[in-house]
Amino acid sequence: MYNGIGLPTPRGSGTNGYVQKNLAFISNFKEQNPYKTEEDIKRADALLFKEPNKEILEHERKRKIEVKCFEMEQEMEEQGYTQSEIEFRVSGFRKKLLDELKASEIKKTPNVEPFEISQSEHGKLLPKGTHENAAVNILKNTIFKEALGIGEQFQDGNSVELAVQRKKDDAETKRLVEAQKEMKLFTNVKQSFQYWDLSFALQYTKKQPSDS
Repeated sequence: MYNGIGLPTPRGSGTNGYVQKNLAFISNFKEQNPYKTEEDIKRADALLFKEPNKEILEHERKRKIEVKCFEMEQEMEEQGYTQSEIEFRVSGFRKKLLDELKASEIKKTPNVEPFEISQSEHGKLLPKGTHENAAVNILKNTIFKEALGIGEQFQDGNSVELAVQRKKDDAETKRLVEAQKEMKLFTNVKQSFQYWDLSFALQYTKKQPSDS
């Protein structure tokens, strides 16, 4: 123990009883916080709002269709179907999936549907590759905008511009109110001077002797 700090006895503590470090000491050194520069923010925004390559996404969808057709072909071979029957049914199944793919591309707004991305057992999307990540980000942003009631015409940064414009409008309104107050004060002073001039004129006229 030193100056009332430490253990009264080192017995059972596994130490020699001396104070090795003052845990109550506060360092004056401020850790440097690596603030992001404007370039870093722009780079992050570019990655977040990057448009996916539609051709690569379409190729990935068609690849998944071929995987399903191959699985169907393997299953039919195990069940003893002839080669002609397998080709006929697989080609019909492939045409059906391709027609569904074209119909979904025409009607959907996002560049990807949730069921086209691999999912975990809890339903979490597991995108693979840069373009699927970009497509999922667009899907999330679309859902988030719909939840907030933000229309498609909204552009990023409009809220900041609106806030700046609102601040300018408030300053202009305040300036006009102050100018109106000054004008009202000037009018009152002018009326007061006119009243004093009139009163002085009346008093002066009463004091003048009449000619008769």
